[in-house]
Amino acid sequence: MRAKTRGEADTAPVQPKTDLLDRMVETRRDNDTVISTHDEVSLIRHGAEEWSVKDHLSHLSVWEAPLRALLEGNSMAEALGYRSGDL
Repeated sequence: MRAKTRGEADTAPVQPKTDLLDRMVETRRDNDTVISTHDEVSLIRHGAEEWSVKDHLSHLSVWEAPLRALLEGNSMAEALGYRSGDL
């Protein structure tokens, strides 16, 4: 895949925000189902990249709130815990 040049239009179809939000809910539900099949030890065991399953899940959770806020037209910074005067 080649990089787009400045000013070149993105030809990928735009996915409505509601579809993205629905997909986030669906993915969360799928993840919860998979997680429920593992014990605590397997969730905290570190992998080759030194991150455990729990580390990855925490990372996803931290970014889910600001992404959801952005898609809903709200402040990402506030969703991360910043007040408007902090930035």
